[in-house]
Amino acid sequence: MPEAIVKEISGSTVRLTCTSAPGCEDCESLACTSRGDKSEIKAELPANLDLSPGDTVEIEPEDEILWGVGALFFLLPMLCFLAGVLAGYYLTRQFQLFPLPPELTGFIGGLALLLLSLPVVRWLGKQFATSHFLVKIKN
Repeated sequence: MPEAIVKEISGSTVRLTCTSAPGCEDCESLACTSRGDKSEIKAELPANLDLSPGDTVEIEPEDEILWGVGALFFLLPMLCFLAGVLAGYYLTRQFQLFPLPPELTGFIGGLALLLLSLPVVRWLGKQFATSHFLVKIKN
């Protein structure tokens, strides 16, 4: 699990500085290591945790968030691709807008919407990764 050091505490908001585990430098799946040189993250933590600046904690994603992000990364691009295929096929078949076969325009439309969905998925993934994780105090 990635580790973080408590840098500052302000009410229920804690600022953590992440340290990369060996082999995680190129990984983009964890909130801490995917941020490159911006290794600080903010977290809303329960007030009952006894933390002070300098403490070392372990962080891990919440289980519900992992399922949601997994669905986001797989379902949204797949649905965009399917919508593009159906739209391209339907527009060519019904209105003959393009001088290409409907199957080909459907495939091109699917690829276009798939490519348009990727920046959205990446942005949403970063939003989830920076705010939804569990913190465990390391002894």
